[in-house]
Amino acid sequence: MKTFTLTPALDRIAAILAAFALILLASCIPAFSQDTTSVQTGVQVDSIQQPMTKDEIKLRYALSHAITNSDTISVYVLRVIDGDTFIAVTCFDCDDAISIRVLGIDTPEKDFRPAKQLERQSRLLGVTKKEVVIAGTLVALEANKVLQGQVVKLIRDRHEKNLDKYHRPLRHVIMADGTNYAKWIKSKNYDVKK
Repeated sequence: MKTFTLTPALDRIAAILAAFALILLASCIPAFSQDTTSVQTGVQVDSIQQPMTKDEIKLRYALSHAITNSDTISVYVLRVIDGDTFIAVTCFDCDDAISIRVLGIDTPEKDFRPAKQLERQSRLLGVTKKEVVIAGTLVALEANKVLQGQVVKLIRDRHEKNLDKYHRPLRHVIMADGTNYAKWIKSKNYDVKK
């Protein structure tokens, strides 16, 4: 029986592709088998590891970051979040952005979302929540003027925790002109703690 073919070259390509597909399929079979012994190690695997939560991923990223593992490091400020938080990278070409929390200050919130912090700051300052948000927005604008697009030095304080509860590195910030950013904020009366 004669089969229909275009050319012998196309027949060879089809045969190679078919062989490749079979090899690929055969390599996937151990992944779908019911055997609980690892093919690579020969070790019995009792359970499948659960995927990490978003919080666990953030913690693992923060713990492995160059900023978290350095006592002193210069960074480029990409974006100011508010008066005491900004996003930085270790180099212009790096894709390692991380949120930094400035040590020694607590500036007003610029958003209504962190309700507990907003309530606490409202009580401390003796003003309404709306006034706290307005002050927080103004502080964020001032911080943006002096930090965004600048290279600053981050210094770890060995007497403080390395990360806060949101897995942000806690650092003292020295601006390009040598000014301590927290002291600058306090001199402008932007610090809630005073």
